[in-house]
Amino acid sequence: MDRNGQNAPRQGDATADRADQNARLNYIQWEAKFRTEKPYEFISQAPEGCPRKNFTLAASPEQTIYDIRGSEELFNLDDHAFQVVRQEVGVIPTDQKGIESDYLPKIVELLQSIDPGAEVVVFDWRLRTSDYTRTTAKSGSVIDLDDPMLILKPVHAVHIG
Repeated sequence: MDRNGQNAPRQGDATADRADQNARLNYIQWEAKFRTEKPYEFISQAPEGCPRKNFTLAASPEQTIYDIRGSEELFNLDDHAFQVVRQEVGVIPTDQKGIESDYLPKIVELLQSIDPGAEVVVFDWRLRTSDYTRTTAKSGSVIDLDDPMLILKPVHAVHIG
């Protein structure tokens, strides 16, 4: 569905090639305190006396995640809050210097080509992988925010960044 609650545009009827999936997604559970404070979670050291996070997650009812392959051009930022763009960026570096001097400028340029005049500020970036043998930051551990090369696990909740 788009932001207005309308069904997402589809190209043709369902085919055997589509890979729609049903899933229960994790969302922040609403609490009255969110009227006056934003939900938060510290991945670094929390200030003394402050809880590490002020929310709980709850699984949604089952939802369909639609496979949009073959219909990518039907989605745009204004109507759907996302857009699919194909861009060759070459080999993606895995070292901090390469990421910051080569990869991130290409991403900024790509975003500005989609939305000319947009100010793009990369304030933080993190490496993440679902291969838990490669993660260097273990679940529940305090993250050194000065070390962007720590490899983190994926976030398992719906979020915007």
